[in-house]
Amino acid sequence: LKIALYGKFRTRKTLQIASLMNLVGTEHVTILSAEKGLGTIQSRVDPARLIEVDKKDELRACWKRVKEIPRGDWLCVDGATNIFNWTLNEHMSGADRYYEAVAAGIKPDKDDLQYGRFISDKSDKIDAQKVYGRIGRDLTRFVQEAVILNCHQYWTFLEDMTGVSAREKCIPWGPDVPGKVALQMVMSKFDYIGRLEYNNKRQLVGKFDPADAMYLAGTRDEHDAGIVVPPEIVDFDLASFVTLIQGGSK
Repeated sequence: LKIALYGKFRTRKTLQIASLMNLVGTEHVTILSAEKGLGTIQSRVDPARLIEVDKKDELRACWKRVKEIPRGDWLCVDGATNIFNWTLNEHMSGADRYYEAVAAGIKPDKDDLQYGRFISDKSDKIDAQKVYGRIGRDLTRFVQEAVILNCHQYWTFLEDMTGVSAREKCIPWGPDVPGKVALQMVMSKFDYIGRLEYNNKRQLVGKFDPADAMYLAGTRDEHDAGIVVPPEIVDFDLASFVTLIQGGSK
C-alpha cells in the first residue's frame, strides 16, 4: 500500500502514525522524519525505528537503511514537503549563486559551474523552466525509487493551491510539491491520496473524491473485492482506513 495525505498545519497528519502503530505494532513501523520532531507521538516511537533527516545529504546516507525495511512493514515519511523542497532549494540557490557571480564579473565557484545550465540561451537571466525541468527529473527519480520498496508506505505533505489563473495560484488544493512534473508523479504513483481538513463541527475529515474540483485526490477502488473508499470519511483514522482498504470492516 502507498498512502499519501496532505493538509494544512495541525490536521493530525503525523498523529495518524500513532494510529497505524496501534493497528500493526510499533515494531513494524519505521519513521523517516524530516519535521525536526514528532510532537505528540514522540513517546510512542521506537528510537531504533526512527530515522531523522535534516538535509538532502542525510537522506542519501540513510537510504540503504530504508531499503532494508522488511516486506509487510510500514515506512512513514513524515514531512515529505520538506524533503521535496530540499531539491527545489538546492537548484534554485545554485542558479542564484551562479548568476550573481557572473553578473559581478566573478568566476563562479567550481561546485556552482553545473548551475550554468539554468541560464537562458536567449538572455543572461535564469530560465525558471530549465530549473523546474531539472527539479522534476530529480524528484521523479526519488519517487520512483521510493515506491518500488517492498514495504507499505504512508507519506505526509503540506497542502498548496495547484492551479494557476492569471499567474496567481488557485484551487484545486493538492500536495505541496514543487513543479507540475513532481506533482503528477506523486498523484500517479500512490494508491490512495487524500486531503485532511476540519469541518464546521471541528471533526477531522479525510477527503478522497477524485471528481471534486476543490482538491486533488486519488483512490484505487477495488469494486470486485467489495472495497469502495467513501468520498469523505468523518473522524478520519489511518488504522481504520487501512483496515477498510485491506478488506476488513470500516
